[in-house]
Amino acid sequence: MNSKNVTCGRGYAAAHGGRNMKSLELDLYGDVGAVDGIDPAKVVALLRGAPDAKRINIRLNSPGGSAFDGIAIFNALKDHPAKVTVKVDGLAASAASIIAMAGDTIEMGEGSFLMVHRA
Repeated sequence: MNSKNVTCGRGYAAAHGGRNMKSLELDLYGDVGAVDGIDPAKVVALLRGAPDAKRINIRLNSPGGSAFDGIAIFNALKDHPAKVTVKVDGLAASAASIIAMAGDTIEMGEGSFLMVHRA
């Protein structure tokens, strides 16, 4: 099985299994869209590199960041045909909550927190 790690700031996005993988694992940690944070272009590249994945499992821990970068990641996940499961490991606030909403299933770890801004 092939393995690939792509740095996304303080965290990383990890893809395992190569182009024909059945499952894509993404660990998204850090600020959304910041220079040292979760880079939407890298996340989109990982998704495009796994067009045959049936499942995408995301571990998320982020205080938020750029709403538009969060929306870009949300849309890329929704456009992918795989079933998406998001697990909030710690915090999914602001722009990170947008990413969390892309999940077909959203799981919250013990003591984790989801914060959505009031409209």
